Amino acid sequence: MTIVNRLLKLMDEQNLKPAQITRELGISGSSFTDWKKGKGSPSLDVIVKFADYFDVSLDYIVRGEDFKSPAGESLEISNQKERQCLKKFRKLTPILQDKLLLYADGMIAAMPDEFEGEKRLSV
Repeated sequence: MTIVNRLLKLMDEQNLKPAQITRELGISGSSFTDWKKGKGSPSLDVIVKFADYFDVSLDYIVRGEDFKSPAGESLEISNQKERQCLKKFRKLTPILQDKLLLYADGMIAAMPDEFEGEKRLSV
């Protein structure tokens, strides 16, 4: 499977059209069309944009394999709300990201020990 095929697969999984994604990432639609026809391939900068957008590793896009953390640490996105939150977080400036993290820490600290019958995870 080629890089472009993996990108198309990721877009298909989220019901995204090439025009949507190229517009959001600031990529020329004609470039994407050329890649699909085998005329050239995306630059590393563009591949990084796709990896960040779809929250996958560069290894997945380039080689078809997910990056394996040596410590076995991984972050799994379990639902659409988490994916939306991460996308929005990445659009914030670093200062606003820090503020949002502080706000989230405050919300977590203010939660009762048991929330709607579920134990709260310690942070």
